[in-house]
Parts: sequence; structure tokens; C-alpha cells
Amino acid sequence: MENLIGILFLIAMIGALVYIFKRNANLAKSRKIGKENRLAQVPTLQLQLEAMPEMPMFYPDRSFYAPFKKDRLAGLHHMADALFTHLGIAAEGCTIDFISDNDLVPLNSADASGLFRKFTAEDGRSVEQIFINKRYTVDPHDVGANLAHEIMHLYLFRKQIVNPDVPSNELMTDLSTIRAGLSIVTMNGYSSSNSFWLSLLVLILFRFTIWTRSTLSFGYFLPKEYGALARADLEHRGVFADAKRYLTSKAHGQIGW
Repeated sequence: MENLIGILFLIAMIGALVYIFKRNANLAKSRKIGKENRLAQVPTLQLQLEAMPEMPMFYPDRSFYAPFKKDRLAGLHHMADALFTHLGIAAEGCTIDFISDNDLVPLNSADASGLFRKFTAEDGRSVEQIFINKRYTVDPHDVGANLAHEIMHLYLFRKQIVNPDVPSNELMTDLSTIRAGLSIVTMNGYSSSNSFWLSLLVLILFRFTIWTRSTLSFGYFLPKEYGALARADLEHRGVFADAKRYLTSKAHGQIGW
């Protein structure tokens, strides 16, 4: 029996390493733009975003996150309502829900933390959908950050402030969250997991459950890159000190506290 458990443990370890290798490879693919190129594009993209009004800061207090702890879907909709209100736009029938990894595969978005879709239905209606990966629903800070990013995709498409080049569009979406005053809610999610990979193998009834958690990979800026841009904006607005009490302790490290 001990030999069997040892063999099962070894198999699980190998499986975990293969899984982590594949996920790291996927993340590497998502960072198609090198650091120098990412940061070099910032001035140009910021000029394009001048077509978008600079909005006041959105301060995510406990009331923003609290409903999620009681009911995840109701909490998601509560967050979405608050963000739509802040941005001055209406949901207009946009579907907002959670989605599994398996359901993301046919949408060509496997492993995505969130997804915004806009398409024309067979009856000619314009359909908008925002999905948050169920894998990132443990921490409401993750959900809020994810949601802010995806709603900004929607905002930019509605206002026709988009770049057809997908990587640049992601960079622009990251920057637009800052211009929209959503940097605090975004930073709270970027750094809610402060280690890149945390893997736990649990042996239960001779079956192994592999639990993994990764740093959120929405957008294209790395957490500290985004943090530096967010800090500059907070200082420009004169609210850097005020922002501190709304940021998680882990987010402080990304923004330079």
C-alpha cells in the first residue's frame, strides 16, 4: 500500500509540474510585447486616450466588495452596477456572468481571467457579454479588478476608442482603467496573489487534487509596471495619500509604499 501511495504521489507531482509548465508557457505567450516596447507605446496610447474624459477616482470601499461574500453572482452584479455608474454608461442588456475554463475554450480564450465579447446575433441585435473566469472567484479583489478591465473594453468599444491591433488594445485598456479612475480597484486584483505560482497537492482517498493560484494575467502590463503608471496618476491627481487606505496591503508593494 505504501508503494502504491508513493507511485500515486510521484505521478501527481509530475502532473503538477507539466501543468505549471504549460500555464507558464501560456503566460509567456500572452506577454508578446517586451517591456521596452510596452512602455515605449505608453505616450502614443495616452494621446489616443485623450478622446476619453479623465474621470474622478473610484474608491472601492467595503460596500463595493461585501455583497460578493454573501452571494457571488449578486456581488458580481453589484460591482458591475457601481462601475457602470462611475463610468456614466448603462449596462444596456450586457450579460455579466461567471464562466468555466471549459466554456472559454470554444471562445478561443482558454485560461483567460476574463472576457468581453461583442457580436451581432442572428436577429440583428448587438450583443455584449462580460464573463469572469470561475477560477478567479475566491477573492472579491480579483473579481473587481477583472471586471473593471473587461468593462473598460466595453467602454472603449462603445466610444470607438480602440486600436484594431489586439496587443495594443490590451495596453490601451490597461491605461484606460487609470484614466477612468479605476487604478485602485485594478491594483487590488493585480496583487491579490503575491507569488506567481502556489501549488498544493492533497491526497484524499488515493486521489490527488491539484490546486493552483496565479497572479492575474489580464492585460499586458506587469503589476509593478502598472503600479508605477498608477502611482504617477495618483500623484498627478493629488490623491496618492488618500488612495492608501483603499489599497490592499499586498497592493502597496506594487505601487511603491
